[in-house]
This record gives sequence, C-alpha cells and structure tokens, in this order.
Amino acid sequence: MGSNVDVEQLIEPDEIIWEHLKFTGEEQTVRKIIMQTISVVFLVLTTILTMYITGVSLLMERFAPDVTCPEVPVTDEEAFLEQYHVINSNLKSAGLVGCHCKQNTSFLKFWVLFAHNFKTT
Repeated sequence: MGSNVDVEQLIEPDEIIWEHLKFTGEEQTVRKIIMQTISVVFLVLTTILTMYITGVSLLMERFAPDVTCPEVPVTDEEAFLEQYHVINSNLKSAGLVGCHCKQNTSFLKFWVLFAHNFKTT
C-alpha cells in the first residue's frame, strides 16, 4: 500500500494551439531544421555583407580620404597625377580628385553655364 502516484497537471483547452496538432513530431522537427538553416544562412550572408562594406570603407579611406581642400583650385592634371600615383604605388591619397570634383561640380553649374550662354549671344 505505500506506492507513489505521479500526478501531472492537465493543459487547459484554451492553452492548446489546435492548428499545430495536424503536424506530426517528424514534420515539426523538419520545420525546425529548415528554420534553423534559413537563420544560419541569413547570419552568414549578413556577416559577409558586413565584411564587404568594411573593406569598401577601408578602400575609400585610402583612395578618397576626408581632407580639407586647398583654396587654390585643383587642376585636372593635378588630380589625375595624384590619383595615378596612388593607384600605381602604396601611397595614400591626398584627396585632390575629391577636391577637384567638389570645386568643379555643382547642381547650379549647369544653370549658370546655360544662362551665361544666353548672355553671350
């Protein structure tokens, strides 16, 4: 007469997700494996993307550093020669190409030239 009885609390019917009962244990395991695989692939892809973006930013620092442009306008030849030497050697860029583009490119430049052409005719 002194035997132990194991008692388990029953799950209330409103706590059961009835839609899940149509899947067998094997199907649920397959679904879990698929979701874990998708998660791992996503993590690997985001890691690769992060590494690529880091590499691009390091490359941009080498070829287009953040510099203070000289007050004297940079000529086409100066910008080209500076970039040519950076590409063909291990020199760090002084940023003359960026200065040249900044000094010679403007949203309004087209309109200034357009208006200037009408004034000369």
